[in-house]
Amino acid sequence: GRMAYFEYRMGNYEQARRDGKEAVTLDPENLFPERIETWFIIANASIGLKDFKSARETLTALLAKLPPPATSDVALVAKQLLDSLKEAEKLP
Repeated sequence: GRMAYFEYRMGNYEQARRDGKEAVTLDPENLFPERIETWFIIANASIGLKDFKSARETLTALLAKLPPPATSDVALVAKQLLDSLKEAEKLP
């Protein structure tokens, strides 16, 4: 997860996404703040790569692991990003 963060900050979105996916695959039930950040890095790296389908899938998978957005600020942020992404994809 830390490597994903580093690569993302360096603008290496493809490597950030690979590292992030590896991290969440190795520890899929980990929902500590640092691992949740990794999910967002994967989604944002996908957006940076204009792979909106992957970003949607990542956010949807994260939301499935979290409490409902009405009771979780993290889930609310994930849902808002997902909703924004869906709206952005409608733009020309």
